[in-house]
Amino acid sequence: MIKLFEQYKEYDQVRVWLDENRVHNYTINDDLTIDVKGSVNIYNNRLSNIPVKFNKVMGDFMCYKNRLTSLEGCPKYISGWFDCSN
Repeated sequence: MIKLFEQYKEYDQVRVWLDENRVHNYTINDDLTIDVKGSVNIYNNRLSNIPVKFNKVMGDFMCYKNRLTSLEGCPKYISGWFDCSN
């Protein structure tokens, strides 16, 4: 069986992914969900999935122009705009 969605399960994997994708002002919670004080801009990165799990984003969450097959990993709460088009 092929697993199409892989979520990071270690703190260092989550931290590295966030840093590589230029996510700033974040807190990684004990359950490895992420809270961000500000916006998240992971658009146009050719992502097929979001391998981390956002919890709260106190700003915009922009994940448009990717190849996402699911919204798994997207925040439970966003105080600004959510754009996952294209």
